[in-house]
Amino acid sequence: MTKSHGRKSRARKTSRTRGAAYAAANAGTLHQHDGGPSAEYLQPADPSRWGVDAAPDMRTASALIGARIEQCAPCQGSLTTKLLDEEPIVLAVTAAAVYALHSDDESTPGGLTSKAAQAFAILVQQTREQAEPELLPWGVSLMSRADRAALLEDTLDLWAHYGSQPLERRSRSRGADLLGLDHLGTYGVPTNMTPKETPMNERLEDHAESAARSLVALVNALHRQGLQYPAEAYHIYSFVTGAAAEMRNVLDLIEGSIREMNAKDRLRVDRRGGAVEDVVRRFTESSSAAQELATGLADQMGKAYSAVGHLAYKEAPGEQEAAAGN
Repeated sequence: MTKSHGRKSRARKTSRTRGAAYAAANAGTLHQHDGGPSAEYLQPADPSRWGVDAAPDMRTASALIGARIEQCAPCQGSLTTKLLDEEPIVLAVTAAAVYALHSDDESTPGGLTSKAAQAFAILVQQTREQAEPELLPWGVSLMSRADRAALLEDTLDLWAHYGSQPLERRSRSRGADLLGLDHLGTYGVPTNMTPKETPMNERLEDHAESAARSLVALVNALHRQGLQYPAEAYHIYSFVTGAAAEMRNVLDLIEGSIREMNAKDRLRVDRRGGAVEDVVRRFTESSSAAQELATGLADQMGKAYSAVGHLAYKEAPGEQEAAAGN
């Protein structure tokens, strides 16, 4: 409640000319935003799996999501600052919860523009696979305030995309509620907001070539300069682990397309290939085996990624003395 009656009076006057949201924020109060999920709805079903004894207080997150959905800039500014000052688990749950709103085979609407959000998305995927939600608050705790702010900004964009109206529960391919947030699946994509469609005339091989060239460039850079700090390994692993996980999806989608073409009798072989069915069989057997290897690779890389995150650079005695002198 505003302590000064004078400030309340000024707020009422400003409200008439500049709007209630502007006046409330500048008077030190925040008006109600109910456009997003409630604080209770955001809370994990089992807080112990997130490494805490009691459910986190999600009231700030609930109000901030509502403010973003309702496009209230003054309240967004105040609540953003407040949320960034709270415990890491609040931001971790706020960001992870939005991933419970779409299925694993659905593209992320709007994309993730910040490196912090991209790294967090990879950590969410690994957390689902390992069923260890407590990794998420730990990951947020390692971020700088600027990175946490970037993650929150992308998270709010996704919440704004999905909106606030509970729709019919959509089927999701991941199955078990590995994050303890499956109840959020009753939220859906608003009918007037759909992910951008992929152009049908895209040259898919161009994307494959670009990915291969990027990987070669990374290898060359590692050869030239190596790593100076373990944090560099942590960030590199965050991206290449995600790439390894996507490799299985790439192989699966290619195999599915070949199977479909074969089922529609659209395939033929050259003189050296043999019978079509034999060639398709050899391809699918090898492709399936490669997918299993890709899954194992991503799993082991995820474990290495989690482990390297615990390492920090140890300064030499001389460097410590110099730092103390400064």
